[in-house]
Amino acid sequence: MWYTLRKSPQTDPDFALVATDLLERTSRNIMVAIGGLYLLWCLIAPLIWSSYLIPITLLMTPLVVLITLVSVGLVSGHYLAAQVVWHIGVAAAVVIAIQVFQQPAIGFVFALLPMVGAVAVGWPAAVVVEGLVVAVAWWLCAGAAAPSLPVAYGAAIVAAGAVTGLLGWVSTSALLVVTEWALFSSARARENMEEARQQQQSLKEMQQNLIHANRELARLSDRLKALNQVAEEARRAKEEFVANVSHELRTPLHIIIGFSEMIIQAPHVYGKRLPPALLADVTIIQRSSRHLARLVDDVLDLSQVEAGRLALSKEWTSLRAIIDE
Repeated sequence: MWYTLRKSPQTDPDFALVATDLLERTSRNIMVAIGGLYLLWCLIAPLIWSSYLIPITLLMTPLVVLITLVSVGLVSGHYLAAQVVWHIGVAAAVVIAIQVFQQPAIGFVFALLPMVGAVAVGWPAAVVVEGLVVAVAWWLCAGAAAPSLPVAYGAAIVAAGAVTGLLGWVSTSALLVVTEWALFSSARARENMEEARQQQQSLKEMQQNLIHANRELARLSDRLKALNQVAEEARRAKEEFVANVSHELRTPLHIIIGFSEMIIQAPHVYGKRLPPALLADVTIIQRSSRHLARLVDDVLDLSQVEAGRLALSKEWTSLRAIIDE
């Protein structure tokens, strides 16, 4: 676990903190449990073998307790150093126990160290600890200390250490795979969260832009409404002006048309016969006045059309002629 956390470059800080805390607690529990098993053995061994072992066990106890306390104290700040101190301390304690108790079988405790290294640190630690076990077993078998370790015992200890180290690696391999997958998933989730945060920021910016656009649209709509109202008032003023002008023009035109028509149709009203040239001029005046009156009517009708109204004039016509057309 410790090796995996240091190996991965994309470890999430929060996950690494939780995993490191769990790893430290597990290591402390292993160290305290093995120290407790030793103290329990110190109580049971004199009862099984002989009472002369009591002074010897009391002599070994401070060393084991010291190794355990120092290792547990180093776990929080110096995890790898704590593992080194503990493994070397336990190996030294086992060697001393073999010499003190004159029992080569105690050397089989070495077989547990590779498994602890594999569980606490990883497979590289198991390989290193197995190398330490091989070196110590060879040293004891060479007769460097009395009693010397039988070669069969040494080979069995080395083989057992390899087996326990392999078992420790196998037992933790699935956990390592899950850990690596969790690290990858954590990094991927963090990337997705960052991408979602950026998209959320973009959506907020788009929302702000949309709100601004809606406000601008509402402002332009109000302005357009005001301009439409101004245009409507201008149109009404124009209609009133055209209607007033039309009425002002139609009245004198009708008077001119009426008087010219009376002069043409009843010239005797004036007491004497009018000259033909004068009648011709009056006829031209009448024709021009009627043309001008029609133009005024067209202007008035045009203003009605612009206002959405159309003036209709009633006149008699032939239904057959309309059908034929």
